[in-house]
Amino acid sequence: MLALEGISFSYPGLPVLEDVSLSVRRGEVVSILGPSGCGKSTLLSVAAGLDAPPRGRVFLDGRDCTGKPGGVSYMQQEDLLLPWRRVGGNIALPLTLGGMSRAQAHQAVEELLPAFGLEGFARAYPFQLSGGMRQRAALMRSYMASSRLMLLDEPFARLDALTRASLHQWFLDLVHRLGTSLLIVTHDIDEALYLSDRIIVLSARPARVVREMDVPDREGRSLHGLTKPDFTRRKQQLLDALGQD
Repeated sequence: MLALEGISFSYPGLPVLEDVSLSVRRGEVVSILGPSGCGKSTLLSVAAGLDAPPRGRVFLDGRDCTGKPGGVSYMQQEDLLLPWRRVGGNIALPLTLGGMSRAQAHQAVEELLPAFGLEGFARAYPFQLSGGMRQRAALMRSYMASSRLMLLDEPFARLDALTRASLHQWFLDLVHRLGTSLLIVTHDIDEALYLSDRIIVLSARPARVVREMDVPDREGRSLHGLTKPDFTRRKQQLLDALGQD
């Protein structure tokens, strides 16, 4: 579905990415791990078409979309909900900007609110939501922008541990029901192992791929699995790939 081939990218005097290749298949969840500042967010921006690399190409469903935004949805670390718009209006924004009538957009939003745990909150304002609910609203808005493929930059990093754990289980169930493909940047190894079908590990800058790990049985996971020997073994392998003890 999404393929990045031989991506190299630099800012003036600062090499960031070096010959990075990866893919996301239909219905697959792929996470990117790497040291802080290695270029994970830059790679996501290239995948979204917001930055055009001097070397390498980005393909979506076999079509070259290098440097062409709009084919996927891209959610940054902050939820970026507009404080003056109600939750329903925030979520409907990609639809109305795409030319859908307000009535049709709000009907589409209302139909999906229960799946995102937001039923009854369409007329609330963002400041009236908890951190977890704001994140659900931001995820739903991203889904409205593109239900096929979502690029998420540390979507749960700003949440407390308990909220994050509950959202992880909800998120797994949601992705399984909707069949959406995801490319997720995270610093959290446990999160990557829990949510992903496959994990890509990047080196320090300039980033290159140093490890790729398959993680089987996403649909059958639960929080209890985080203490199992297989999980611990995979976590140590990822720590080794990141150069950490």
